[in-house]
Amino acid sequence: MDDPTCKYRLTMNQFIDDTFTFSAAGSHTTHITATYIMWAIYKDREVLQRLYDEIKTIEAAGLEITVDELRKLPYFEAMITEGLRLYTTIAGSIPRVVPKGGRQLGPHFLPEDTGILSPIYAIHHNTDLFQDPFSFKPERWMDATKEMRDAIVAFGGPGRPCPGQNLAMFELRLILAFLISRCPDLEPAESCTKECMQLTELLLLFPKGGKCEFRKRGYKV
Repeated sequence: MDDPTCKYRLTMNQFIDDTFTFSAAGSHTTHITATYIMWAIYKDREVLQRLYDEIKTIEAAGLEITVDELRKLPYFEAMITEGLRLYTTIAGSIPRVVPKGGRQLGPHFLPEDTGILSPIYAIHHNTDLFQDPFSFKPERWMDATKEMRDAIVAFGGPGRPCPGQNLAMFELRLILAFLISRCPDLEPAESCTKECMQLTELLLLFPKGGKCEFRKRGYKV
C-alpha cells in the first residue's frame, strides 16, 4: 500500500474490502462444497482407498503434502473437478448480455443487448456431456473431453471468474487431502442420510439437515 513504485495502490479501506471479499468468496462456499465431497468420498470405499493410496505416494517419496504436489495427482484432481461439478455451492444463473452484432448459438441467433442466463446447475448436470450426471464419479475426468472441461463453470467463465477462486482451490485441496490421509477410517454417521444431505438453496446451496456428521467405522452411537 505504501510502496511508491506500485502501479496500483490501495487505500486501507480498499484493502479491507478486498480481503473481506476474497475471504467470503473463497472460504464459506468452499466449506460447503468440501462437506459434500467428504460425504461422497466416505460413502464409497473404493474411491476413498484410491485417493488414500495416491496421496500417500507424496509422503512415500519423502515430500510434504502441498498444493503443488497434490496438483500432480491425476485421480485427486479428478475428484476435485467432479466435486465442483456435482456440488457447486452457487448453482444459480450467471447473467450476461449479448455483445454488439449478436451471436449464433447453435440453431438460435441471439440479438445484441439480449439478456441471457446460464444456470450452473443445469450445465453441470447436462446429460449430453455427463453420463449418469447425478452420480459422483471422479474417473469420468481421467479421460475428459474438451467439451466436458469447458462446461465446468463453478467459478464463472474465463472472462470474469470468481475473485476467490485461487483461495477456494487452495483450501479445498488441502482440507480434503489431509482429511483423507489422516482419517481414512471414517464413514457417514447414521444421522447423515440422503434426505439430510439433500441440496437446499438459500442463496447458496446447503445440506437440508444443516450438518454432515461422521463416525469411525464399526462404531455406533
